[in-house]
Amino acid sequence: MAELPMYIAYDQGYFEEEGLNITLVPSGYKEEMDALIRGDIDIIPATSLTLPFGIELQSPGQIKIFHLGGINDNDDEIVEGILVHKNSNIKTITDLIGKNIGVPEGSVDYFVIKTVLEKIGLSPKENNISIKQMGKELLPQAFISNNVDAIYLTQPQLTSVQRQTNSKFLIVNPRPKYVLNPFWSGGGVVTTKFLTNENNQILFDKYLRAFDKAIDYMRENPIEAKNLLVKYADIDSDLTDEMGNYFKTKSNEDVDLESLQKIANIYKDVGILTNNIDVSNLLLIQE
Repeated sequence: MAELPMYIAYDQGYFEEEGLNITLVPSGYKEEMDALIRGDIDIIPATSLTLPFGIELQSPGQIKIFHLGGINDNDDEIVEGILVHKNSNIKTITDLIGKNIGVPEGSVDYFVIKTVLEKIGLSPKENNISIKQMGKELLPQAFISNNVDAIYLTQPQLTSVQRQTNSKFLIVNPRPKYVLNPFWSGGGVVTTKFLTNENNQILFDKYLRAFDKAIDYMRENPIEAKNLLVKYADIDSDLTDEMGNYFKTKSNEDVDLESLQKIANIYKDVGILTNNIDVSNLLLIQE
């Protein structure tokens, strides 16, 4: 769902209008940042902020973030959630003490659920909460077989698995609900090395204009926008209505630096980052 504006810009011809020939390159959560740093790809349209925060800590000034987005505490826009069985004795988030929580392997979701639990005082280590990472295709069966007591997922898999397992939501949108609202969760990433080339900067400005048009389209046509996921993300058409959207900022819109800094500080407090960073150094400012 975080990549939705990219699909919109591609589908609606906004990239073509700017004279850009865009190639969409599938990549995993961890692999995409390595590919960006190597120069194999030019731009990451959307990724978890844990990645650029970590790069800034290791190599300050190497990357910039833009088109930030996140999640609001709005139960009508379900972006993420924790699922439990309908007959489960887990009624509140504190009932997860001593339980097993399944999350997709090789994703940021481990850090997400760890952050939520730590923030509300439920340290997984101190409260015997096991966060089990496994392949996305294995999670539903593990849940059905009671190998895990709950699962944390984001859209679009969240709605799909909720229907497949006939489960119920324990919590929807836990990050803005328990950590910080709104919760800045991700954004686009580009290297400063790429932008030092004048021709690349011109291309990047065109990319931003196309992406901004896509964000406008997403805001004005939320249902039509989500339906594009059927075409580009192999999602069943009957699922899109129940999927919430991340909010996105356009390149000329202000970002609440104080809130963004709080997110980075929280990641430091819960051990995801080993030290503090200044997010103002990361944010790309368009003149």
